Amino acid sequence: MIDPQAKQLIEKGTIEFQQIQDLVEEIYQLGSLNRIYEIFGGYVNRSFGVEVTKADGKAMDYFVRRYRATTTDEDISFEHRIVTYAIEHGCDLAAGVMKTPTGETFVKIPWKTEEATLVYPWAISEYLYGEDPYDWVNNELKPGEYASMARALARFHASSKGFEGGVKSEPQIYKFLDVKKDYFIHLFDGKPVSKMDCYVNSYNKHLNYVLSMCDKARKGMADSGMHEEGKGTKVACHSDYHVSNVKWKDGECCGIFDFDWTKEDYRLGDIGYSLTISIASWDAMEDGTIDLKKVRAYMKGYCDATKEIDVLPELSAEEKKAFPYMVLAGAIYLFHWSTDYAHDWENLNNFEYAYYVNHLIKTIHFVEDHIDDLYQLICSL
Repeated sequence: MIDPQAKQLIEKGTIEFQQIQDLVEEIYQLGSLNRIYEIFGGYVNRSFGVEVTKADGKAMDYFVRRYRATTTDEDISFEHRIVTYAIEHGCDLAAGVMKTPTGETFVKIPWKTEEATLVYPWAISEYLYGEDPYDWVNNELKPGEYASMARALARFHASSKGFEGGVKSEPQIYKFLDVKKDYFIHLFDGKPVSKMDCYVNSYNKHLNYVLSMCDKARKGMADSGMHEEGKGTKVACHSDYHVSNVKWKDGECCGIFDFDWTKEDYRLGDIGYSLTISIASWDAMEDGTIDLKKVRAYMKGYCDATKEIDVLPELSAEEKKAFPYMVLAGAIYLFHWSTDYAHDWENLNNFEYAYYVNHLIKTIHFVEDHIDDLYQLICSL
């Protein structure tokens, strides 16, 4: 059954319980709902574990997700298609997507408040068991754990070969670095945010530097030759692959979840982001620094698994040249996440998000300062 650690029981009689009960019993017709736990840790969607009694009397656990109201139908459909495809092609690390009796993989339910009525997409999947001892701030893994995590990512990438499921609304990383520059520049236009807001002050202080790093990452990717036909491998990237989006058992990565950012892109885009969010230190004395020994363990795990699985090609010379700039792009992609503050600044803690943005700027600086070291590292494997 569901481990209640880091989860909160949803009481009967609440709107959350009633909506999830209707979802489970009436819409998906999975059985009789017993208990609901809210699972914390995400910043975008709401997640729940539910315990259900099936018609035959057997107990079953499921995972329920309420997506952000602004999530498009196309993006949800893409996510569900790629997870299903990966499982069908040998990936035993992901939870299967459940369907309603009429074949839908998600449904929309209105949520009424005093101010407005919002329509949220809901979906149910199998429950993914395993330990989840880390979060993206508490990310001090052992080198062997990073290697295991990377091997799991290689398995997911390999299982996505041949997938043709459409495109996501968010552009691929090379284009992302270009089109998001205008977004960064005009982020606070028309928003009456206080000039004393510490997030805004930190953001504006470093904006020009971030814009220059967008250009540097793009140039490094272009100069590498990776864009040439057959030189850079594209896969279905998880796009949010970090230490708390995987499950663990006995020190080994045994499951992957949170595929809602998944999109087709260069595999190095997935890797670069994962390295920055999973290894960059949050320790006060080492904030933003990345232990290159752990990077080496991660990349050796990925490269060894890719060679062993023998579905995707090993890293090309062009990919190795692009590798440091993909890590830089990953840090910028994570910086972009912190700009969610601008869209909900009245409800979010400006000190918390200022802490995030300053950490990410330090991470970007660290990567820029170690471009050559990262290139030598990847070439040594």
